[in-house]
Order: sequence, then C-alpha cells, then structure tokens
Amino acid sequence: MDSTNNNNLNKEKNLNFKNQKNLIDNYQIFYYNQYSSINIEFISTFEIYYLKNIKKSFYIAFPSEGGLLKIVKYNYINQVSEEIYSFKNQFNIRKIKFFYEPLTQKEYLFISSKEGLFIFLIKSEKEYELINSLKKEGKTGGYSIRNAIIPIYNFEIFYNKFEKKSYLIILYSYQSGCTSKMNQTLIYKFQEKEISLIQEFSYRSFEGRSLLLLYEDNYRQKIYLITYIKQILRYIEISDKLNDYINCDDLPILFSTGPELIKLGISIMKILYKYGCIVPYKEKDLLFLCDKYGHLLIIDLLQKRFINDLNLNFNINSVIYFCNNKVIFGSRNSFLIFDIDLYKIISNHEYDYGKNCFLISVKKFVSEDNFYSLIIDYSDSKIRLFY
Repeated sequence: MDSTNNNNLNKEKNLNFKNQKNLIDNYQIFYYNQYSSINIEFISTFEIYYLKNIKKSFYIAFPSEGGLLKIVKYNYINQVSEEIYSFKNQFNIRKIKFFYEPLTQKEYLFISSKEGLFIFLIKSEKEYELINSLKKEGKTGGYSIRNAIIPIYNFEIFYNKFEKKSYLIILYSYQSGCTSKMNQTLIYKFQEKEISLIQEFSYRSFEGRSLLLLYEDNYRQKIYLITYIKQILRYIEISDKLNDYINCDDLPILFSTGPELIKLGISIMKILYKYGCIVPYKEKDLLFLCDKYGHLLIIDLLQKRFINDLNLNFNINSVIYFCNNKVIFGSRNSFLIFDIDLYKIISNHEYDYGKNCFLISVKKFVSEDNFYSLIIDYSDSKIRLFY
C-alpha cells in the first residue's frame, strides 16, 4: 500500500526539505559483491509504513546492529520517536515490505532473506505473528553443485483492485553453473495466510535480475509486471488466469527500438537501465528508466512509445515518483528534484556526512494531512528524515 495520497498535495507547495532529523542510528546495512570484491552493491532493507488505526505517526521496520529486527514509531506532530518492537533477527534480512489487504483490512509485514520469505500478521502496533513462510530448494553453485535453499533476489506483494485479489511475485537469481545464473519469476495468489502458485518463468543469463516494477494500467484495467529478461524489457499481465506464454521469450516486449531511438543511437534492447518508477502525468503513464551513470529514458506506457532521452550528468542509485510533476533522484551525496514540466533538475539537496558516508536509497512518506517527507538511509548506519 502506498502511503501517499497524491491528490491531497497542494501543487504549489514548495518542496524545500530544509529540515532534517536522525531517525535511526543503528541501521544494519545489507551489501554483497555483485561481480568482484571492488564492485559492492548496497541494498536498502528498511520499510516505512503507517497503520490504519494509528494517526499522526509512521513506522520504520529495519534490521539493526546487534542482530535485531526493530520497529520504531515516529509521531511527526510532536517529533517523538519510540522503539515499540524488537526481536532476534534470525533471517539475514534483505527486504521488508508492508502490505494492507483491503478486503480483509488486515496488515502484514513480508520479510525476505537468504533463508526464504516470512509473513507476519500485524495484530497491533506491538504484536506481530508469524503466519507463514516460503522456501525454495534447488541446485546452486559453479564448479561444485549442491542442493540448497535458493535466495530471493526481490519480491513484491500487492492488491489487484481490478480483480479484487492479492498477488505475490518472487524473483530468484542464483549461480547455476560456472558462467551463468538461473533467473526465475514465480507468481502466487495470496489469500489470508494461504499462498498458491499460479505461474513460473525461468531463463539463464550471465547477469542477475535488476528491475521489478508494477504498473497499474487504469485505462486497460490491468496490472503488469515490468522487468528485464535476457536484457530485453518485457511485461506480463498479473492475473489468476494462466497465460499462454510457454517461456520467457514469449512474453511481449514492452518497448521495441524505433526510428527515434536509432536516430539518437540508443537501443533499449541492449542497455540495462537498473532504476525505474512509474509516473502518472497529464493523463499519461510515464516510465522513467535510468542507469547509475545518469542516463534517463522516458517512455509513454499507454502508447508504448519513446518520449525523451536525457543525460542528467550525475550518478544515480535511486529514483522515486514523489507527487504531481516531481520525480526525486538519489545520488551519492545528494537528492535532486526533477520537474517533469520543465524537463530539468530544479533543486539539488547536497549533504556531507563524512568521507565514507553516501546515500543508499530514497523513500517517501506523505500523510493524508499533508505532512510530506523523505526518508533516506546512508552508509554510516543512519536513517534520516527530511521535511
């Protein structure tokens, strides 16, 4: 559930983010070596959410130093933080995702790790019950093959408002040979605590997965998964009806290289844009795709056509749609606000927290009473609030 009600935001509100506050000081950072010891990838593992019966507050769930999973409550009216929950972290957490199920009005935390996926029912703000877990075994390794629990690369849990059903998507990416990785996409239906597999796609490649976007198409009244498969941007409708596609190569291509891209010397078929977000804008749905070097492609999802190509001239490690006509990019030591009407960066918020401190990701929280903010985690084990 998105914690942002964009319609309640005043379009003229100045997003200056002049105020900042340390929310968390003992955040445990997750990172791994993608290809070598000098190519380290940092992954954001905290989640921000609110509970339907609690007003004027939001929650941060995060793995902390000392091997604990902690939940901190922050009241943005009186600016008071309170640690309300803590238990031994036995999961080696990679991602935490809050989920609100509208039909039952129940709230959950989904936690993924190298050991599998764990689902907690939120019974109250201080009571969490483990109701289910999901683990997958397979043959992994390079020179030496062994049976092991397959680590989850990424996942999403969401409610399909058109079908009035909930779905869980899990992406696996693991070594399955000396030079290749096995990439698997599993689509489940989620109901209460029951999980049932609907469809599965798999393929081998030299690189791992890098993009998982959900697109809510209100015009066609469908929800799609957008992801790369063999370096080709493809999409698949998420439904409990089995698709006719036999394998990944049969999935439709989201955007083929057209004359306008050839003219610019760009091929979406060959460039892997790692970061992305969906932007509703002037009766259009725009897909923002960018790589870590600041190359940005903008695609009209309804028409499936190219809109624009920009070089932002700074490194990127995060991109989110904030509200109205604003997109926010995260860079090493700053976050930058992009105005879609002007097609340019309108402000750069740069902070120096030390030589070895850099930004990992940018997330947002906008309340129904228009408290708008950014929550950013850094490599110095701190999570900071900007408002």
